Amino acid sequence: MSVLYRNSMRNFKVFFHPLWDWALDLLRDEFLAPHFVWDAEQLFKYDGSKFVRFIDEPWTADKFWDVHVCFAM
Repeated sequence: MSVLYRNSMRNFKVFFHPLWDWALDLLRDEFLAPHFVWDAEQLFKYDGSKFVRFIDEPWTADKFWDVHVCFAM
């Protein structure tokens, strides 16, 4: 990749792996694929008097849940 910087061309080597190909490789991996989470979850724990929701992974967050509920209908 060449970039003009302060009136001179700078050359850089850029290495990349297409994101889509990487995702497909992960999905095809027989050891990883069973561990992927596809559905949103809401987790609760009992604090002694009531159940309290908690978030510990992206698929337990509010936005993930909202999007999942939208597509499920």
